[in-house]
Amino acid sequence: ELSNSGLLTLAGETGSVLNWEMSNDGGSTWITLANNTVFQNYLDITATTSYRAKVQNGVCAAVGSTPATISVQPQTVPGAVNSSTTVCE
Repeated sequence: ELSNSGLLTLAGETGSVLNWEMSNDGGSTWITLANNTVFQNYLDITATTSYRAKVQNGVCAAVGSTPATISVQPQTVPGAVNSSTTVCE
């Protein structure tokens, strides 16, 4: 069973956090999250996921922060046969 959790914290920003975004396709598409704080929680993610905050300073255009990426590695079972296991007779 997969279980993971954590808290991301935005630091060094100039302006206001408009929202956070997440991507699970390497940043090609971003999904808007309803959160305008400097903290973003994650819980039980099942695939490598990136998070970024959208920040706006005054009348300037909103920009995304540098993404934070959480990598999820497949769980291995000791002794299990997979595509890289060699089985001999």
